[in-house]
Amino acid sequence: MVAASSFFLIWTTAPHTFQPRFMRSVESIFRHHPAANVTLFSNSLPDSFFAPLVAAGLRVQIRRYDLQGLVAGTRAEVWYDFRRYWNQSAHFANHEADLLRLLWLLWRPARGAHVANDLRPHQIGHRLQRPSAGLGRTR
Repeated sequence: MVAASSFFLIWTTAPHTFQPRFMRSVESIFRHHPAANVTLFSNSLPDSFFAPLVAAGLRVQIRRYDLQGLVAGTRAEVWYDFRRYWNQSAHFANHEADLLRLLWLLWRPARGAHVANDLRPHQIGHRLQRPSAGLGRTR
């Protein structure tokens, strides 16, 4: 029997911003880790968002978070107190996700892998040559 791996993701924006490439990243977890447990922290996605994956027998769940409760007693409480100003920034969702990542590491250290969906892949393959000795994996 394969041991289950745990993965977590964070989503802070509206459901319509969860583009197909983000869904593919969730699906790819299960491609490589069929017994994975995936938790997506989000207060914006509906509970049924991953219903097709759950219906297929995959373990994926949306978990709500209480940001005010998570920052209580930490230095991040100062940031939270000024949130009404910060949330006017175009990048506020990214800042909130960054804070949640740090809080998750404090809250549940060494319990799973974080999957960053806010990174943009760039096409660099055309610039890469065959890996030199010692780099990459040979078969």
